[in-house]
Amino acid sequence: MLSRVMFSPDGQILASAGSSFDGIGSSFDGTIWLWDMPMGGVKRAVLEGHTEAIYGIAFSPNGELLASGSRDNSVRVWDVKTGKELFFSLEHNEEVHSVAFSTDGATLASGGADGKIRLWDVESSQAKKVLDAHPIQVECLAFSPDGKLLASAGQYDTAIRLWDTQTWQPMIILRGHVKSAGYGVFSLAFNDQGTLLASGGGDKSIRLWDINPVSPSFGKELVELQRHSDWVDSLVFSPDGVVLISASNRDGTIRIWEAGHESKIDI
Repeated sequence: MLSRVMFSPDGQILASAGSSFDGIGSSFDGTIWLWDMPMGGVKRAVLEGHTEAIYGIAFSPNGELLASGSRDNSVRVWDVKTGKELFFSLEHNEEVHSVAFSTDGATLASGGADGKIRLWDVESSQAKKVLDAHPIQVECLAFSPDGKLLASAGQYDTAIRLWDTQTWQPMIILRGHVKSAGYGVFSLAFNDQGTLLASGGGDKSIRLWDINPVSPSFGKELVELQRHSDWVDSLVFSPDGVVLISASNRDGTIRIWEAGHESKIDI
């Protein structure tokens, strides 16, 4: 089955990552497929290298690179045009659940089940820094549009941490999600204006946070949105920041919200 899909920044290429599991949870499919959308979704390339399920993929801002993180503990970077693997690392001691490029494309962040965020210089492929981010499993990462913040969240804790990308020191911890059945936060998304952060949790809720640094309510929860009947896996804002789209793989729904308000449209 598909575990991750993502469009390139220009919308020309769709990347899909597959995973399949047997009765005890083993994974056998570590391939990434690239699809040429202007050609009607024709298969462009198959990226092979991972040996187990792929948990995270991310395009670089210019769309030339694709990063992937896997259950095989590796981080890989691919040339989208040629399909060649450019970078490979096993620095994480456990499976890699999230990858994200900085806004300028110079830094790649990867988050692992070891609770660490590893930062890489994209041009040189050299390690830059290791952040002891969460007690266990960094589930999701997101850079702010201006590149000044990195948000991280853990699957087994409910804390969302904001990191200053100049110093790589933690700025603030956002708390609000309730640990549900042992699970914490699964998804993060900044609006394009860089004033809001949305988070989706195992508690079935979506929360909107004020992350405008000049706002007196910086770091405060603005609203809690409740409508999903299971954990929220994915979030994305519309380019104008007015609409927030949420999805839950477990309840099988996609929901559309007016950002900052509790009105919603269900699909």
